[in-house]
Amino acid sequence: MKTVILVGQPNSGKSSLFNALAGYRAVTSNYPGTTVEALEAAVTLRGERVRLVDTPGIYSLADATIEERVTKNIILDTTPDVIIDLVDATSLEKGLYFTLQLLEADLPVVVALNFVEEARKRGIVVAPDQLASLLGIPVFAINPLRKMGIDQLVHGALSAAAGHGFTVTYDDHIEQAIAMVKHTLPNDLPFSKRFIALRILEGDTDLTSYLRDQHVLGQVAAEIPEHPNIKSDIAVNRHGVAAYIARLVTTFAKRESPLGWRDRLDAILLHPTWGILVTSTFLLGLFAGLLYLGGLVQGALSSVANTVIMPWIHDAVAGLPDYVGEMTESAVVGTSAGIAIAIPYIFLFYFFLGLLEDFGVLPRFILALDRVMRRLNLPGNAIIPMLLGMGCTVPATNATRILESRAERLKVVVLFTVIPCSSRTAIILGVVGHFAGIFPALGIYLLSLLLLIGIGFVSRLGALNPPSPLLLELPPYRRPMIQSVITKSWLRMRTFVYVVIPLLILGGASYGLLQSFHLEGVLFNPLRFLTVGWLHLPKEAIAPLVYGFLQKDLTPAMLGSVFGTTNFAAVMTPLQLFTFGMASTFQVPCVVAFGMIAKELGWRWAIVLTASALVSGLVISGLVLRIILLCGG
Repeated sequence: MKTVILVGQPNSGKSSLFNALAGYRAVTSNYPGTTVEALEAAVTLRGERVRLVDTPGIYSLADATIEERVTKNIILDTTPDVIIDLVDATSLEKGLYFTLQLLEADLPVVVALNFVEEARKRGIVVAPDQLASLLGIPVFAINPLRKMGIDQLVHGALSAAAGHGFTVTYDDHIEQAIAMVKHTLPNDLPFSKRFIALRILEGDTDLTSYLRDQHVLGQVAAEIPEHPNIKSDIAVNRHGVAAYIARLVTTFAKRESPLGWRDRLDAILLHPTWGILVTSTFLLGLFAGLLYLGGLVQGALSSVANTVIMPWIHDAVAGLPDYVGEMTESAVVGTSAGIAIAIPYIFLFYFFLGLLEDFGVLPRFILALDRVMRRLNLPGNAIIPMLLGMGCTVPATNATRILESRAERLKVVVLFTVIPCSSRTAIILGVVGHFAGIFPALGIYLLSLLLLIGIGFVSRLGALNPPSPLLLELPPYRRPMIQSVITKSWLRMRTFVYVVIPLLILGGASYGLLQSFHLEGVLFNPLRFLTVGWLHLPKEAIAPLVYGFLQKDLTPAMLGSVFGTTNFAAVMTPLQLFTFGMASTFQVPCVVAFGMIAKELGWRWAIVLTASALVSGLVISGLVLRIILLCGG
């Protein structure tokens, strides 16, 4: 089976091409030692079975980000039969830089030139045949949305061969350095000596083990003083070649629309005042839409569970031993609650997020919010992991590696205790919003915002250095491909289906077993001072709070199991639902997130942060409850 790897810059259209070739047959997996995902699919292309791999979007093999390191390792470790390099025709020079690196490795490369029509609308005309002639490799103009050029690309990829590409010639001194490093390399290498020598000179520590003489880099520095920073000089040289090639194959014509809606939208979103207002309004509308649409789906699923599934289960277990019946019914109630509440909101959240990503508006929102966050002494790049944190805290914690200092990373990880992830959003909207109303749900979001601002202001005390700036590329606006967005949303949330649903069943069944032997009091009674005394909740509420630390998606499920119903309005008042939502939200979201924090910051910080977040979250929830009661709520 041939291995075909898709590579390219962020926003180059890799997801659209992958979806056009593989559809929903993808398997997502984390690269070993990271939370960065790569997609794989076994597909049949022109009658041949192919292993298709979609890598994280990167700009070069520079190891500057974890995505670059993962993609580089996939390319170097997989020994692919062919690499399909997605290049954006609207920014050809930037894409060609990475292409030249792939050619230096003597890998079989085929260029897929995407967004050709969009470039033409901007007055940029790229000649694919001329580019192919210069690079010495096949180049195909494609449009995955309309399946244009896909057949030709697949045919070219399956018949591509290595070793016929363009070679970058550097200045004489750099070529001398390459020759010195090549001389100390063995002959049995997985890639060309020239490529490995270049990567070593560019500071790739993963390849220095190939050197038979580890002192050669010191000799290069001593004998070639013309390049004191040879890594940077190689990059400048390669950028110059990429720019020259791009200029040779590109002609410019009059733009079809000198000032279109994209320019007008940018004028609003990038405005220092209007951008913040529009972004804030849109985000409020987004969560209102989540509440409304998720509520419709939740109501339908709950109705099916209560009127069809539960009566059937009750009849099915009627003749079984009592403990089996209670375990089964509790498991079904819990699973029904978990599915009815979590799936609508989690899937819709990722669907809306995917639309914003593919449309190109998400980076504009990040840029608008950056102005606000800097006033809270938060680094500009913190916007990216914070946004990821609204999906899942685990990859968000890993993404804090882009921040410059450990202090900045710790500061942002603390914020994750009050930024609702998708699982906590399901609790806020599916439990509080659906059964207590929109205002209690928005109240929890408002409290989260106030706590976030409070943490930001506290972090300003004693801060000696200003936060690091935000460096962010603004991609062009593009029409999202709905099928691709749906696929991406499913891949992001299917962990819930494959991992969490079995946990829902086990959680419900374990609670049913406690009930059948009347042991639930062992869990409830010792903590009545917290649930009944401090939070004014039913004593049974401790079970979903405890199970929720293992996995937040278990919280609604266990709530259904302990009360025997998915109609939570029948067992708790709106104020109790609001308090329960607060207690579930303001804490480290799950044991997996705890483990990731320990991995990134150390076990001591993970324990301190988890314990302090748990205590402060419960204290805040109880204090807010008492303030409402004093105000006559």
